[in-house]
Amino acid sequence: MLIIMHYRLIVLLSFLLTTSSFAQESDPLRHYVLEDSVLIVANRYSIPLSRETNTIETLDGADIRRLASHSLLEVLQWQVPSAYVTQTRLAGFGVGSYGTGAVTLRGMGGKPNTGIAVMVDGHPDFMGIFGHPLPDVYGMDDIERVDVVLGPASTVFGSSALGGVVNIVGSPARRNLLRVAMEGGTFGTYSGSLNVSRILGSHGVQLTLGRSATDGHVEQTDFRASRIQAGWDWMINPNWQLSLRSRYVPSRFDDPTRTSDPAGLGTWGDIRRGMGHITLKNSTDELAGSTQVYFNAGHHEFADGFVSDDRTYGVSTYQQWKAGERFSIATGGDMIRFGGESNVNNTDYELSSAGVYALGMYSPLSKVHLRAGLRYQYHSIGLASFAPSAGVSITPISGLRVYANAQSGFRHPSVRELYLFPPSNPDLKEERSVGYEAGTEYVIRHASLRVSVFRNDIRDMIATVANPTPPPPIRFLNSDEATLTGIEASLRVRIIPYLQAQLAWSSLDPDQLTAFNPEQQFKYAIFGKLRSVRFTLAGQYVHKLFAGNDATLKLPDYHILDFTISWETPWAELHVKAHNLLNREYYVLPNYRAPGAYVLTGITLTFGD
Repeated sequence: MLIIMHYRLIVLLSFLLTTSSFAQESDPLRHYVLEDSVLIVANRYSIPLSRETNTIETLDGADIRRLASHSLLEVLQWQVPSAYVTQTRLAGFGVGSYGTGAVTLRGMGGKPNTGIAVMVDGHPDFMGIFGHPLPDVYGMDDIERVDVVLGPASTVFGSSALGGVVNIVGSPARRNLLRVAMEGGTFGTYSGSLNVSRILGSHGVQLTLGRSATDGHVEQTDFRASRIQAGWDWMINPNWQLSLRSRYVPSRFDDPTRTSDPAGLGTWGDIRRGMGHITLKNSTDELAGSTQVYFNAGHHEFADGFVSDDRTYGVSTYQQWKAGERFSIATGGDMIRFGGESNVNNTDYELSSAGVYALGMYSPLSKVHLRAGLRYQYHSIGLASFAPSAGVSITPISGLRVYANAQSGFRHPSVRELYLFPPSNPDLKEERSVGYEAGTEYVIRHASLRVSVFRNDIRDMIATVANPTPPPPIRFLNSDEATLTGIEASLRVRIIPYLQAQLAWSSLDPDQLTAFNPEQQFKYAIFGKLRSVRFTLAGQYVHKLFAGNDATLKLPDYHILDFTISWETPWAELHVKAHNLLNREYYVLPNYRAPGAYVLTGITLTFGD
């Protein structure tokens, strides 16, 4: 049945592509050449794409604003073949086991999401007690791009890069821009934002105000959030730049997926988060890098009486030295302190960690490119971790890259796992992963094809198990192991200059880690532009999805289709976004129906850059 479904979808795409006729005015669809394209990988190092030994996806900020309705993670799910995002509401993710934008990459991520390192402008961003990111804070207005590194990546990015990295790169403040966006639609859903950026000589300032809300598709799925963000850039000279970013986001949500509400009174959460960082960047032909000081703090209150205050702050520095065309080395170090206090025991906990790394990139021959690196990380609970990596890329002909790598990852236990609630265990050690990947990418002017196979071996996973010496009856232990294997492929084809098709497929054997790790995903999209009209038709088919590990809590297969159309002028854009266009009934949690068809329409006014 799955093969038949895939065949029908491909036939439908072929029909649509061969019967479309578009005017030739401007080409909105990007293409790249392996030999000429340079990747800046999660703000840490740059490398020509032909020499990269990993699978990396880059999501453009304009695409995120055009296609997503409330979070950048929505576009990540469409663009990355193996990505799966658990979405339970129309706007916002909230927090909790099924909140925080639970995302898996190649089967790794966790519930909540602690196995994927989420970074903002190259530094880690997570809640100081529970260790998970909070995507409701990030917004979509000030994003330049998002870098996604697939597979273990702790050599460069440290703890939590057990299965990959998502790095959010903010927009520069040194530009003249005024953008006003308003959107509204089904179920009382609306959002609005104002973004102002201004160049003042060698300085640039930026201010963003935003508000979003929804009543939800079922009772008690409402969400409300505001966002205030400010930025300042100072171009000291052509080689040095100083930047400051700050953000404050209060939000409130109700979550019917929580099970501790037998009276139906609501399980609301009230979250207030603030974050900021100062970055000094340097750049010359031979040496480039940056030094950052950052913080992240929050206050959380919940209907069940739980109250917490958490914090994370740290410093990181990294440099890349290029010794000619064939050799470069990227080095760096970071220190971080994190923790907080809750009313569980009114005790303030603080942990710290520090690490250093080096990554060497060498091309002994014009078509052979090698990479190797090592990180050492020390944690205040007495853990010492090493994370080596190695890779090779071969470019036998123009446009063809064949690559392979062996990577390692680790995740330190969170404050919650060590000290809070009865299952906690202060003797936990880090989770470990080793990943192997082989792939190929072929790029020509009108098409690109990438195929990769992978294996991730995970050990010492933290899991709740029966306590042999109760109480409590269960506790956290480093008890589980798993081997995940899979294959993923993506094809992008430009049929005519203004019509592009994208097909993506992933197949995963998650071992016993079946929770929210579908065995098969098939994703497809058509992007096009006719004069001032731009449209996107995107679909996703999910097969063999479970809500529990060990193949428990099976959920039905589903196929959803989204459609976005916009009319653009030099300063205005009118758009309509139709989600779950076929109004399919599907479930991402047991007995919890995901949103049916809903429509959002809006306008964006842009003046300047």
